Amino acid sequence: MIKKILLSIILLYFLTLLETSFFAHFNFLKWFPYTIFLVIIVYNIIESSKKYFGIWLSVIGGFFLDIFSTSFIGFNILILLALSLFLKFLFRRYVRIPFFEKD
Repeated sequence: MIKKILLSIILLYFLTLLETSFFAHFNFLKWFPYTIFLVIIVYNIIESSKKYFGIWLSVIGGFFLDIFSTSFIGFNILILLALSLFLKFLFRRYVRIPFFEKD
């Protein structure tokens, strides 16, 4: 479990660095890829709705985005946390995927 947490922290840190420093110079039609946003959406969709690591992943990713942004601390954390909780609610309430529900 600690290995999973450390690997996700390192991955999110490097994705945040890429997003804020490298991808900002390659905006296509005023749009550039939000890698943290995409990683959190994909992980919360793949993860079982009964597990909560995707929520912690959104807090960590939001924290890294807040550190490197000019807005106040907590803005990206709240947005990503709300997104993660919304996806967990949707998948717990309305979607049943037997392949992902194996424990």
